[in-house]
Amino acid sequence: MQSRDTQYCYYSNFNLFENTSQLIKKEKFIKALLQTLGEEWRIYAGYSISIELDGSINHLAWQFCFEHLLFTWLENEDCQYQEFYEKAILRIQPYKIENAYFRAVFDGFFYSAQQLWSKMKLSRPPSQESFKQVEQIKQEDVRPISNILKPLVLVSEKIINYFKKDEQMRTQEQNQQIQYNQPTWKQISKLTEESLPIDQIENAYLYVMQFMENSYKNCQVAKSFIVNIIELNQDVLGRFYVQNQSVKVRIMQPSSLMYNNLLSIWILANAGVQPQYFDLIGRAKTMLGVNWKDNYQYPLEVFFQLITKLYGNILLNPQIKSDDQLNQLLKSLKVQLAILWDQDIVQQTVQNSQ
Repeated sequence: MQSRDTQYCYYSNFNLFENTSQLIKKEKFIKALLQTLGEEWRIYAGYSISIELDGSINHLAWQFCFEHLLFTWLENEDCQYQEFYEKAILRIQPYKIENAYFRAVFDGFFYSAQQLWSKMKLSRPPSQESFKQVEQIKQEDVRPISNILKPLVLVSEKIINYFKKDEQMRTQEQNQQIQYNQPTWKQISKLTEESLPIDQIENAYLYVMQFMENSYKNCQVAKSFIVNIIELNQDVLGRFYVQNQSVKVRIMQPSSLMYNNLLSIWILANAGVQPQYFDLIGRAKTMLGVNWKDNYQYPLEVFFQLITKLYGNILLNPQIKSDDQLNQLLKSLKVQLAILWDQDIVQQTVQNSQ
């Protein structure tokens, strides 16, 4: 007798650029940091990292050093000195560190960034000690919230890779295409929805998100987006009074870490830090380093083309003052990406399930 396929209930959550005030502060932080470091720091930074080509030593421009330190900071701003230094070195590899210059450059960056970050009161993640363990959650802690999740589709394990076509799946692409065309997609039935109460699912999701590590390891590509897929295990769901044990719950959302850093790349380009403004994808490859995947290319093209177009429209609008341009850009960008998410992810998935 053939065993029944595992069933996955997918939910959508569009969560990009929710805290625009923090993103605007980050732009101000980057500009203030550049001004604080000054010309002497740039000179030293221009000698601190090198690469050997054809037998000769070539020093990389100060922008290269600044970008690597900046993105290390944005991803690890709560690190102490030594841990931050180790993470920065790891990101810069395999380029050669010129210790006679780099240590002073690193110190200048770290202490300047630390002071400005604190001065601007940019938020840090809460400490792990402030989180409740699952077994500490009581009935009164679970309260209905404004629904942020949207039920997508019920799928079998056989076609789960529809959402994560990466380099590991290429050899199976032909077989997968056949599977996608099979009638194994299902709309989420009323009975399934009733057994997976949305308020409890969201409370479980928000709880789990407290512990999610900001990492590129969980990034996947779905259509024109780079996403994270979060699975809620039965232990967590049970603690939040979700009794359906026959269906696994997964939430798909754009990767906030990825898109926040792509926005920072664009801000750097707009600030004139990156000499080749048009090569934003190249800068993203540098930023991601060993975490780069070839299938990121298309989602990045979509993002950078959209933000460049929207910013061009803002520059042409005389009613928008210069100090309000980023705020307006973020609002427009969020709206347009939400529309694209609905078209590419939500509506396309619903059509596949009909």
